[in-house]
Parts: sequence; C-alpha cells; structure tokens
Amino acid sequence: MSNIVQSENRSLLLGVFTGAAGVSIAFLCWRRYGKHGYFLGLPEKWSSTRDNQVQNNQGAVMVLQGRQLQILEKLGSLLKSVEELREEVKFLKETIPKLEEQIKDELRGKNDGRKVSPQHRSLKRKKSETTKASGEYPSSEEAESEGGYITAQTDTEVESEDEPGLGIVTAEKTKLPEEEAELQSLLRQADTNHNGSESDKQDGFRMLLNKQEKYGNKVEFLWRLARAYSDMFYLTNDAEEKKSYAADGKNVAGKSVELDDKSAASHRWWVVVFISVELNLSHLYILYQQSKFHKV
Repeated sequence: MSNIVQSENRSLLLGVFTGAAGVSIAFLCWRRYGKHGYFLGLPEKWSSTRDNQVQNNQGAVMVLQGRQLQILEKLGSLLKSVEELREEVKFLKETIPKLEEQIKDELRGKNDGRKVSPQHRSLKRKKSETTKASGEYPSSEEAESEGGYITAQTDTEVESEDEPGLGIVTAEKTKLPEEEAELQSLLRQADTNHNGSESDKQDGFRMLLNKQEKYGNKVEFLWRLARAYSDMFYLTNDAEEKKSYAADGKNVAGKSVELDDKSAASHRWWVVVFISVELNLSHLYILYQQSKFHKV
C-alpha cells in the first residue's frame, strides 16, 4: 500500500516539475521575443508571403498575355501583307491580257510597215525624173561639136546651185548615222552581256548607266537599262541595294513606256520588272514578318 502512495507522489512531483519547466521556457521566450511583438507579427508575415505569391502569379499571367498580343499583332500584319500580295496578283492577271493585245497590235503594225512605203515610191519617182532630165540636156561632147561655148554642167553642179544648203544637210545626215551606229553597237553589246555570266551582266549594267545621259530619250536604250536593273536586282543579296535597283528600274521602265506606249518590248520589260520587283519585295516582307514572329 505504501508503495502505491509513493509512486503516485512521484508522478505528481514529476508533473509539477514538468509544468514549472514549461512555464519557465514560456517566460524566457516572452522576455526574448514577446516584447518586440514577434509572435504578434507572424500572421501578417504569413499573409504578406501569400500576397507576394499571388502577385508573382499575376505578373506571369500578364507577361503571357503580352506575348500573346504580340503574336496576334504579327499574325494580323502577316495576313494584311498576304492580302496586299493577292490584290497585286489580281491586278497583274487583269493587265497581262491587255498587254498581249498590245503586243499583237505592235507585231501587226511591223508586218504592215514592211510593205513598200510612200517614201520609197517617191524616191524611185525622183530617180526616174532625174534620168529623164539628164537625157534632155546636151552633153559636153555635143556642145563642142556644135561649136558653142556652153559647158555642160554635171548633175552635182546643178544640185549644188539649186540647193545651196545641201552640204550642211549632208554633214548632219552623216553625223546622225554615226550616232545611230554607235547606239546599235551599244544595244548589241548590252544584249550580249545580258545573256552572259554575272560579271558580264554587271559590266553591261555599268556600260548602260554611263550612256544614260546621252541616250536617255531612246526607247530601245531605256528598256534595256530596265532589264539591266532587273539583272542587278537578282544578283545582289543586300536588301538596301535590292530596294534601290527596284525603284530605279521601275522608273526607267515607266519612262520607256511613256515615250512609246506602243513598244512591245517596253511593255514587256515593264511587266517583268514590276512582277519581279513587287512580288519579290512582298515575299521578302512576308519572310521578314515570319522571322520576327518566330523570334517571339
């Protein structure tokens, strides 16, 4: 019986000591942290941590939405450029049949021009009249046999007296064929360079560019220069040079058409330059937009 009482007393003392130790530890913690409100601030710290997590999640959502908006904008610009390209192709489909009709009319006009022109008939008539007139005048031998002192004049002397300005006209006519021959030689060389290598095309372009001031009003020269601009457009890989060649080539081709709107070659190379330049620029723009889209 006494053993049972002793065990209960020990348990009671152990409980008292444990409670006293707990109270002591609580008192020490209060003295160290309680005065500064440490325990009181724990709920606020927990709430601020949750708020920061929520804000971070919202920021990530906003960044994602911003990137989605950028993607939508680039898709919109890409669709717009494709629509513009479609309109240009539609315009070309409507223009090319008209151009074919103009080329056919031009070819028919050239075939009609191969027939004998009134100018050729008038030249033949003048030659026949000159032959008849020479038969009516007595020759120098006939004049001497008749005992007269009249000296027969040659045909050149008669023409020189009747036309005192013939020498100047002849000089001008001689100068014109020389320039025409030089132009024809230049055009033949340009055709040869166009059908040659890349270096030949570059040489041909520089050659035509140096003669632009002299032959800038000749249709045959202008459409060849436009063709050379088209060659340079495809030879270069620099984007700025492509834009420059494109703009200059379109201007030269347009001037050629303005000077002679019935020239089949001018229309043909205007269309070639327009198609090669406009469609390639649109294609480059689309590729540029796509590259920007993939970088996002």
